[in-house]
Amino acid sequence: MSVDSECVQRALALMKAELEGYDGSHDFHHVLRVLENAEQLCNREGIIHPSCVEVVQLAAILHDYGDSKYYDREDLALTWLLNEGHPEAHLIYNIIQNVSYSKNEKNGRKEPLSILHAIVQDADRLDAIGHIGIMRAFSYGKGTLRDVLGHMREKIYTIESLLKTDGGRDMAKGKTQIVIDFCTECIGSLNSYSRAT
Repeated sequence: MSVDSECVQRALALMKAELEGYDGSHDFHHVLRVLENAEQLCNREGIIHPSCVEVVQLAAILHDYGDSKYYDREDLALTWLLNEGHPEAHLIYNIIQNVSYSKNEKNGRKEPLSILHAIVQDADRLDAIGHIGIMRAFSYGKGTLRDVLGHMREKIYTIESLLKTDGGRDMAKGKTQIVIDFCTECIGSLNSYSRAT
């Protein structure tokens, strides 16, 4: 599924330019994977109306634009959408503001605002598990190998249980186990050295 409106194309061009040189955890390829996940979830969840699909696409593309890990201002996506004159600018921005794992944790894991929000949230989370999730964790990772493995065990192990859509849960099958197996092997290897602390 691909509506590919002119606005979607401009958003893709914006994010391609914006994310040039970012670490592999939040680069343009992450945006493309989240977009593809979101489009698949629209199909699985029966979201077919072009305006709804476009809302999901734009929220997926712009979900990290203004992320406090990389930007000083959170409202960049809203400003861009308003400059585009998009009639659903505030809805899209509201979805974006409620996608992040850390914000969801901080706010007590609230239920999604709508099925469109659930789709974008699940699309982003699906990119944090499985083989891609492992690579992203090490790309973004701060600290020692053990720190990154600890992050994976604390955060990534729980993501599958937090998915909101049936399609997301179906797409996630087996991906958490990949991460668990990887961490178990790594920790075993790190602990096997006689001088390990």
